[in-house]
Formats: sequence, C-alpha cells, structure tokens
Amino acid sequence: MAASEAMREKATSQLSALLQKMEEFRSEPVSAMTFARGIVDKMCSTCRDKEAFRDQLMGLLANLKGLDGELLSLGPDTIATMKPKEMLSVEERRKRDRFLRKRIREHMLHDSTKMLCSTCKLVRRDRLNVNQLALDSEENGTHFEYNFDNQCQCSSRSGSEAASSTSSSSSSSDYGGGEGSSEKSLKG
Repeated sequence: MAASEAMREKATSQLSALLQKMEEFRSEPVSAMTFARGIVDKMCSTCRDKEAFRDQLMGLLANLKGLDGELLSLGPDTIATMKPKEMLSVEERRKRDRFLRKRIREHMLHDSTKMLCSTCKLVRRDRLNVNQLALDSEENGTHFEYNFDNQCQCSSRSGSEAASSTSSSSSSSDYGGGEGSSEKSLKG
C-alpha cells in the first residue's frame, strides 16, 4: 500500500475542498467527495511508495485548477495519473509553447551571431572587425597588438571569403577547360 489510511483521508479532504471551489462541483459537495475518493484510490494503486503518492498529490493540488470545466469528461482515473504539464489550461499551454518558441529563436540567433565558432571554438573571421578594435584601443589610449592568428578555418566562413575562394578556383579551371574545348572543336 502506497499511503496510510490517514494520508488517504487527508488527501481526499484536500482534493474535495479544492473540487468544491470549481465550476463542476460548486453546488454538489457529495459528488466532489466521491470524485476525490476515486482520484485517491487510483493514486494509491498506481503510486509505488508514499513519496510518489505525496508528489502526485501536490502536483494535483497545484495544477487541478487548469482542468476546470474538463473534470467530469476526463474522470478520476485519468486525472489521478496526469502529469503537471498535462494539467495546464489551454491558455497556459499556448503561453508556454509561445515562450518555448521564443527561447528557441533566441538560441538560434545567438548561435548565428556569436564571436566564437561553435565547432572549433576559435574566433570567427566574419565576426571579427579589426578596424573597430583598433579604433577602440586608440580612443582608450591603449595600443594593443591584436594577434588573431588562431582564427576559425571551418566551413562557416563569411560570404565574401567563400565567394573569393570559389571564384579563384573556378577561374583556374576555366583556363584549363578552355584549352581542351578549343582543341576538340579544331579536331572535330
């Protein structure tokens, strides 16, 4: 048995007091008590020890208000096994999803604008503004020599560097390819 008889009675009275404040059981204290007993019985059968019973009870007491208006359709067996995240109201779920989407966008923005490369942990060339660093040090009266020999060499280079390297490689192949094509046209 997960909980003692005293714990079960206390849980039943707490749940019934909370249920009587809700829309579905406001004028029916007897049905609120039987509904609470059903929840407690199911919790006793599913919880393996009294700590798990207590945790589930605390989660129910804290989050049961989110299910106001849906209690009778769910039933005591379903409510007794619900996790706190499942008990959020529709508006709270929307608000939580909106918050999580915002956090994901912020994290993606941080990854794309940070100074250090995420793979090699070196300074990214496209984020390095040496002119601004030099002006800042000159204004402050300190003339540091910035040594950025250890720059990121990953594939996440800036667009201008990638374009210049591809144009130089394509121009060298154009010279070789041009000769071969002219020879073929002469032979043909």
